[in-house]
Amino acid sequence: MDTKMRDIDILVTWTPYLLEGLGWNIIISVIATIVGMLLGSIFVWIKFRQSLISRRAGEVIPAILRGAPTLFLLFYLAILIPNEISLFDGKITLVVPIWLKAALALTASPLAFTAWNLYSSINFWKGGQRGAAMLFIPNCMNGFMITLLASSGASLVGVNELVGRTSTVIKTLDTDYSLILYSYAACLFLCTALVLKVVVRRLQKMIEGRFAL
Repeated sequence: MDTKMRDIDILVTWTPYLLEGLGWNIIISVIATIVGMLLGSIFVWIKFRQSLISRRAGEVIPAILRGAPTLFLLFYLAILIPNEISLFDGKITLVVPIWLKAALALTASPLAFTAWNLYSSINFWKGGQRGAAMLFIPNCMNGFMITLLASSGASLVGVNELVGRTSTVIKTLDTDYSLILYSYAACLFLCTALVLKVVVRRLQKMIEGRFAL
C-alpha cells in the first residue's frame, strides 16, 4: 500500500472516533453558550437598573471577563472546582466531570457578548428598530462559532475532545502522522464552522428580508 492510500485508510478508520470527539466540542460549546447567555442576561438586567453602581457593575464585570485569557480560565476552574461535591453530610455526592469545568470556563465569551449586544438589541427594540434588534440572533451564532473553536483548548485540561483524541491517535500510531491528523482535525473544525456560517447568513437574510433592512 502506497503512502497516500495508507493515509486515507488511517483517516477513514479513525474518523468515527474523531467525530465523537468533535461531538464533545459541540456539547461543551452549547453548554457554555447557554450558561453564558443566561448570565449575560442578568448583567443586562443590572445595566437597566437605576443605581449607578449597578450600571457600572453591569459594564465593568463583562468587560473584565471578555479580556480574560481562555486558557487561564480553563486551568483556573479545572483546579478551583472540585471533582466531587458532597451534599447533606456526604449522603449525596455530585461528580463534576472535567468537560463541564471546561464548559463553565468558556462561558466568559458568550457572557460578555450577551451583556453588550443584548443591551443594544433591547434599546433597538424599544426604539422601534425591530430588524436591528433581531440581528442579535445570527450574531449569537457567530459567537457560538468562536466558542466552538476556543473549545479546542479543553484538551489541555484533559477533556477527551477532538484535539485530545487526535493526540491519542498519533500516540497510538506514530508521530509521523502528526501533520496529516492535526490537519484533518482542523478541517473538521472548519467544516463545522462553515456549516454554521451558512446558517448564520440565511438567518441574517431572512431577518433583513422580513424587516426590509
